[in-house]
Amino acid sequence: MIEMLIGSIGGILTPTLQNLIKGIFDSKTEKTKAQVSISENAVRLAEIQLKTLETQNAFDIERQKTIAATALSGVKWVDGLNALVRVIIGLTAAALIVSSIFGTQLIDKDTLKGIVMFVVSYYFAERSCQKVY
Repeated sequence: MIEMLIGSIGGILTPTLQNLIKGIFDSKTEKTKAQVSISENAVRLAEIQLKTLETQNAFDIERQKTIAATALSGVKWVDGLNALVRVIIGLTAAALIVSSIFGTQLIDKDTLKGIVMFVVSYYFAERSCQKVY
């Protein structure tokens, strides 16, 4: 009778333990496979991001070259005048502001405010146009 009880318990426990041990080791291998797969996907994602960044940089370089090429007219005096416009406007506005600070008012305050607003809006508009176009 005891042999029958031990045999039935052994018959139940043997496949159960076998499957349990198999499941533990299989889950570890599956976990390892999943980690390897995640690592490979991360490497692929990094490669794609690198290619995207390289493409974006190449696009930006070509865009800047195109902007620089379209900014020049080919006529030297026109290109020179175009290069001086920002400098002349900025220096004139700076001279008017400095002169008004030191008390020598060359123009009234309302005109000075208008000039300052013109210079600031000119610089912002030009920067915006360079970024957009």
